[in-house]
Amino acid sequence: MIFTVGFEGVNRTGKGTQIGLLRTKLELQSIPTLVLRGNGSREAQGSHKGDPLSAWWDKANDLRDEMFDAGWWVRASVRLAREYLAWREYIFPRFLERTGNTDGIILVDRTVLSAFMLLLENGDTDWRKLYPPHAGPRGTEISGELVCPDLIFNFIAPAAALLPRLAPDDPKHDFRKGLIERNAGKYAIASALVPPDVRRRIHELDASLTEEVLHESIVATLGCYAPKRIGDALHANP
Repeated sequence: MIFTVGFEGVNRTGKGTQIGLLRTKLELQSIPTLVLRGNGSREAQGSHKGDPLSAWWDKANDLRDEMFDAGWWVRASVRLAREYLAWREYIFPRFLERTGNTDGIILVDRTVLSAFMLLLENGDTDWRKLYPPHAGPRGTEISGELVCPDLIFNFIAPAAALLPRLAPDDPKHDFRKGLIERNAGKYAIASALVPPDVRRRIHELDASLTEEVLHESIVATLGCYAPKRIGDALHANP
């Protein structure tokens, strides 16, 4: 079985850190683990399995830098949704089969909840508008429910707790500062507005807590929801 886990929240809530800690813990217990980008963009540098080289992303990222507009983010969102489905339904299952594994886990950095945030920024709460009609492969539909992970950790913290985490020499300091100031409180609002089936998959975490406390909470929650082999591995000594 493939179990998918999403990590959500505004910049500097610690999503990347927790993904890294969880990935290390799982891999030490020989659980096949894949990290994917679920919304926004990906670098396509080939640095790990979930970020393969891509001519499409090379061109798209150049366009992003040239014209930062809403249309670009919609196209990128559709592309990442299609890639996520390909990994979940075809590529990763075949990898598990070849390697003799019965269970694997996909960790998703940003999810359908971030896509929903794009709508909310424009004052639209219609979940059905997340993806354009016939956006999937061969003209099929992509829906929020289809690409929603089995479990989503939504990292919530006030802007005052996150702004000090920004590095002053970060080239994107002002951009990230603006995102935090605008959106720090909106992820909790977004999770309350999604359909009930999606809402039940979301677990909110206090991102102002320490890395260690957050990691323990994530491990404990996963132990309750993930397949037994993954849950056992999470609670095993390294």
